[in-house]
Amino acid sequence: MMSRAGYQALIDHKIDLGGLIKDSHWDTMVDEVLSYVLAAMGFTFQLMIGFKLPFPLNLILFPFEIGEWSVRWLVTSSTTISK
Repeated sequence: MMSRAGYQALIDHKIDLGGLIKDSHWDTMVDEVLSYVLAAMGFTFQLMIGFKLPFPLNLILFPFEIGEWSVRWLVTSSTTISK
């Protein structure tokens, strides 16, 4: 979504980057390549921070972490029901 929106913004502002940007994203693979680059950058960022939430997000999303912990506890502590 981000790469297509960026591609559309380039089209709207009539920026063609030397003929690289066509009138439609169906005519080129620039948006697909940009999608893979953005995905690689996102994964690299998460790998660098150790897959933990950074400071402001850990406070905001703390209630969801409690919910996740409770689901984990319920799943791992449940006993099997014998028939």
